[in-house]
Amino acid sequence: MLPLNNNLLFVYKNTIMQKTTKHMKKVSAIIWALVFILFAFYQSNDPDAMIWMLIYGAAALLSVLVFLNKITRPVLYIAMFAFLIGAWLLWPDHFEGLFLREDGSYTPAIEEARESLGLLIGAISMAWHIFIAKAGLTPDS
Repeated sequence: MLPLNNNLLFVYKNTIMQKTTKHMKKVSAIIWALVFILFAFYQSNDPDAMIWMLIYGAAALLSVLVFLNKITRPVLYIAMFAFLIGAWLLWPDHFEGLFLREDGSYTPAIEEARESLGLLIGAISMAWHIFIAKAGLTPDS
């Protein structure tokens, strides 16, 4: 049996990992984009719909840019921290849950908690994009 060159084996494993990560990056970017498009659509009956449609639209756009490989990690870091700060600022002083009360009503605290959770999901998606870009071992992805 021929001896294997360790460098050649490393290059082979690295190439396989990069290809797998590239496909995972593209698939997950499309999934996140679709999730945020659905979130934006769901906001259409909200009193402050335009604000939330823009926020979720921005998250969808960033995910599409990840898919197209037209965005850098620093932009994703900025977006992630913006979503985190927004989630923290919107979190209600008194948490009353995420769902309607038994009588079908909801309070501003419930609405704030939902909005904060939406921003937290945005931060998680940006963190995922950053993680996948780092796992791919490419400096610009």
